[in-house]
Amino acid sequence: MYCRHCGLKNEDKVSVCIACGKDILLPAKQVSVMAITSLVLGVAGFMAFGLTAPVALVFAVVALRQIKKSDGCITGRNLAMAGLTLAAVQLFIVAALF
Repeated sequence: MYCRHCGLKNEDKVSVCIACGKDILLPAKQVSVMAITSLVLGVAGFMAFGLTAPVALVFAVVALRQIKKSDGCITGRNLAMAGLTLAAVQLFIVAALF
């Protein structure tokens, strides 16, 4: 098994790299709750006349940063991008109307 940090080949029974000391085994992936929340708020914003759009935008940006820093352990980038897009569209519509 190869270490995902330093690339050294280790024995299959080892869970920690002998060269760098980091975990070899990948943790279970999980979907970002912030990404899901941003998507839900983005959809809800169309029913709430864009009131949830700023919150959805913030949640989406935070989710994208968490996903990027997680090294593949947290998924949901597409959900966060969808929430970000919906929030941005709503903010443009509200800005155009007022």
